[in-house]
Formats: sequence, C-alpha cells, structure tokens
Amino acid sequence: MRDNIDCAALQRDLENVVLWAQKWQMEFNVKKCKVIYVGRQTDSCKYYMGGSKLVEETLEKDLGVWISADMNCSQQCRYAVNKAKKYD
Repeated sequence: MRDNIDCAALQRDLENVVLWAQKWQMEFNVKKCKVIYVGRQTDSCKYYMGGSKLVEETLEKDLGVWISADMNCSQQCRYAVNKAKKYD
C-alpha cells in the first residue's frame, strides 16, 4: 500500500535528520516538533524523533501564520482581526 510506503519513508527521513544532527553535535527539541495532517485524508501514521513520539496537532502557528489541518483560514482571520483591533 502506497500510504504505508510513504509513512515508512518519512519516518526514515526523520531518523536520518536526527542522526545528522547528532553527528554535528546538535539536538532537536522534540517537544517543539509536531505533526499536522493537512487535507481531507487523515493519516494513521505515528512519527518519532529520537525515540519520542511526535505530538499530533490540528492547528499550529508557524512564523506568525495559523495553519489548520482542514486548511480553513478562519483562525488566521480571527488572529488578524484581533491584532488590528489592538491598534484602534
């Protein structure tokens, strides 16, 4: 099944990134690493970094932009309106 192959490939990539970071004496803060499944299809894969399971989120803020799993922009719009109201 293609989904299982994709899940395994992404997990392998995560493991390679962790190994690369360890080689260069860097560490990921796994508590800040999260998974968000974007789109209609829900993913049943569980991902790990350094032996720790990554937290699954449905809404996350990155670089000041709110991203939701269903790609609905209502949270971002609400944030922008509230921010604009502060400057009135």
